[in-house]
This record gives sequence, C-alpha cells and structure tokens, in this order.
Amino acid sequence: MHSSPSADWTLASLSAKSAMSRSAFASRFHQLTGSTPGNYLTSWRMELACAELRKHHLSITEIARLIGYKSVPSFSLAFKRHTGRTPGGYRNLHKNS
Repeated sequence: MHSSPSADWTLASLSAKSAMSRSAFASRFHQLTGSTPGNYLTSWRMELACAELRKHHLSITEIARLIGYKSVPSFSLAFKRHTGRTPGGYRNLHKNS
C-alpha cells in the first residue's frame, strides 16, 4: 500500500501477497494496526493528498489520480469525510505554508 497507493488494492490482493487467507490477513492486519485494511489505505491516501495539496504543485485531478481515485468527485467526497474540508478548501487553508 505504501509503495503503490494508487494500485487497486483489495482484501484478496493484499492477502494473496501475504500468502494468507483473507480472514486471517484482515484479523492480523487489524491486530497490528488497529484498523481495517480499507480504512488504513484511505488514511494513507489522505495523508499523501494532504501533503500534495500543501505543496500547491499538482491539480486536484492529478492528486486524485496519483493516490488511486478514478474520479475527482469520489476523491473529494472521501477527502471531505476524512478531513472535514474539501480538497480546495484544505489547499486554501495552507496557502502560505
């Protein structure tokens, strides 16, 4: 997840990479991180998005694609759910950072 955040990660693909069953992988992942694989991936992607938005170099569309979202509306909804702000609002808040 960390090296390829834009990959189409699923529980099946993650468990296969770990040579574990889906249920064993999900259980162990939660035990180690305190989060489900899906929630962890979303949080990781949002951290990356926040960092890119603070840099002001890429468009919101480019950031959405960079972190694995196929559409800007789905990225914007996930971002707002995670941070409480739209991507544009977050960028404006950090204009002088």
